[in-house]
Formats: sequence, C-alpha cells, structure tokens
Amino acid sequence: FATWDEVLAALKAIAPGLIAVQEAALIATMGPQVLVPVTAQSPLPPAEPPPSSSDQVRARSTVRVGVPPRHVRAVLVAAAALVVLVAIGAGVLAMGVLGLGSGRRVTPATIHVVLAASGADRFAELALEPGDYPGPWRFGVAHSGLTLRAAGPGVRLVEGAVTNDTPLVRFEPGLSGFRMVGIEIVRPGGVALEALGGVGAEMARATITGNVVVSGAKLTVQGLTLDGGLDIGARSELVIEDALLRCPSGIRQRNGSSTLRRCLVSASGQPRALIAIEAGIVDLDAVVVDGSGATGIELASGTTATLRDVLITGAATGLRADGARVKAVDGLTVQSSELGLWWRGEREQSWVWQRLRIQAPRAVLGIDLLDSSAEGARPERLAQIPGAIARTP
Repeated sequence: FATWDEVLAALKAIAPGLIAVQEAALIATMGPQVLVPVTAQSPLPPAEPPPSSSDQVRARSTVRVGVPPRHVRAVLVAAAALVVLVAIGAGVLAMGVLGLGSGRRVTPATIHVVLAASGADRFAELALEPGDYPGPWRFGVAHSGLTLRAAGPGVRLVEGAVTNDTPLVRFEPGLSGFRMVGIEIVRPGGVALEALGGVGAEMARATITGNVVVSGAKLTVQGLTLDGGLDIGARSELVIEDALLRCPSGIRQRNGSSTLRRCLVSASGQPRALIAIEAGIVDLDAVVVDGSGATGIELASGTTATLRDVLITGAATGLRADGARVKAVDGLTVQSSELGLWWRGEREQSWVWQRLRIQAPRAVLGIDLLDSSAEGARPERLAQIPGAIARTP
C-alpha cells in the first residue's frame, strides 16, 4: 500500500466493526486531529537543536511528546491493522482447533479474504451468510477439497464486473473434491456456470439461472433447478439427479456421457429437440420430457443410449433415432401429436426393448414388428421426480 489510508480502507472492507472501534479509541486518546490523512510523503518532524545542560536536567522530571499527530496516527493505524488481522487469524484458528470448520461463516465482504487463504486448509468448509456475492468467481487447484455451503436461504452468486462473454462461475482445470451446497447462481441470458476439463466437483440443492457448459469435467449435481441451456462437451461426465430442468434451448450433448435420474425436462421455447444427443453415451432413468412443437429426444449416429421409465409428452415427434445404438429400453411411454418413434438403422438382436407404449397418430416409422402397446413407463418411478410435477401416463 502507498499510504496508511489505503491500509485503513482495505481493513474497513474486511472488518468494518473492528476498525470503527479502533478509530473511536484513537479519537478518544489523541483527539480528532489524529484522523488527518497520513501519506507516504508526510514530512518528518523538524530536527531539534541539542539540549543545553539545563534542558537535560529538566528532561529528567518531565515527559515531552515530540511526535506530531499525523505520525502518531500512522503508528496507531498500523496497530489497528495488527489487531484486526490477529482477530481474524485467531477466529480461523479457533474454528479449526474446536472442530468448527463447518461453521466458518463468511459474508460478501469477507469471502475473498478467506478464499485466498483456503489453500492451506485443504478440506475446509465455509458457510456463506445469506446475501448477494458479486462475481466473477473462479475456483481452481487451490480450492480443491473445499465445500461452500449456504448458511441459510438467499445465498446468491450474482453478476458483478462480468462481461457478456465471461462465465459468472468457472470451475478451472485441476479443481478436485470441490462441493457447492444450497447456493443459487444467477446470470440470466449468459453462461452462469462453466466446468472445464480436469475438474472433479459436486453440487447439491443448486438453483441456476443461466446457461451451464460442461467441457471435459466430471460433475455431479443433485437437487438442481435450472432455468437455462445445458451444453455437454467432449470427455465430460455429467450426472444430474432429482432435477427440474427448464431449458428454453434444450439440452445438447456434443460428446462425453450424461446420466439423468428422476428429472423433468421442459422448454418454454421451441428448440429442435429438447434432448439432442449428437455423440457419446446417455442414460435416462425416470425422466419426463415435456416438449411443445418439437422433438422430445433426438439420438444421432454414434450415440449409445439406455432408456428406463421415460415419458415423452407434448412433442410433435417423440423419439427420433438416426443410426443410434439403443441397447436397452425398459419402460418408454410416448404421447406425441404427430409421430411417436422415428427410426433409421439396425436393431441388434442383443438389445432388450420392453414396456413400450406409443400413443400418436402415427406410432412408428422405420422399424417393423415393434410392439408399441405394452405398459410403458412405470408411474411409481415417474412419481419420484421432485415436486410431484411429473405427469403419469
């Protein structure tokens, strides 16, 4: 810092209450003049002439204060800084010694300081007090093993100085063992969360407004409410459980693998397909796909898919598969306005398809001898989707 006032301003951002106490003590001790700004260029006190012999005698019985208030303040502000830093350090140390890591509370004013020091405490857990935490946020190797947990409702990571092409939250390569619990990420119309290659992270009870991009990361999300698009890239491993996914542009998987368990997927817009799998592996288990005027699920060539207790409803075409490998179907109900199942390619003898129920003006196109009047998806499995929103056949 160039001046003591810059030190004081920084400390006020960290611990305003402690600094207020220190300033009050300075005024009470030295008077209001002690708060005159102190700069690095403050002149030193003028040199005094050598004392005479009589002066030396008087000095034995008197106390002389020869330091101007501005320099007193410099010293005392330094002392205040030390008090604040020792208090913060003692609090962090006490939490660790007493086993209170899960109760380590942070606020929007203190989280950056605590995160900067979290690298030394590999398995720390921080409890975020309710409030808005302006971004952008970057979590990398230094935050491996860290858990960010909401201390109560209303913890939101929000836009700060974020440009249009910058993700609000980014999980960077090398991040591992990272968890985020009960936290809302808000970036409407932009990328709210981006998880890059080499990341291993978990999220629970998450609410995300904005788009999610997973590019080579291993990400598990349980209890998700998403209002935005979902893009899954190469070498990604994405698992989503117990989720409500409202995706105006749908879900797009360009490669990698994805697993959806107990999820409702819907769209307010009209994407080409609510779930479009261009390549890779997809596993849908107890999933409702509720579309409007679009294809429910589209499986391209090079895709390997497993469908268990899946309901596709409201779309013009329920399931469109072009050269995909659908190795197992165990419970599929399609309720579409035009075409139930469009198929192109070979069906291998080792595949097991059972419990298919297709209700559409034209049930099946491209595959013969397919029984499409069985029981379909199991209602009891669909009822496990959060909020009992899932429609039963």
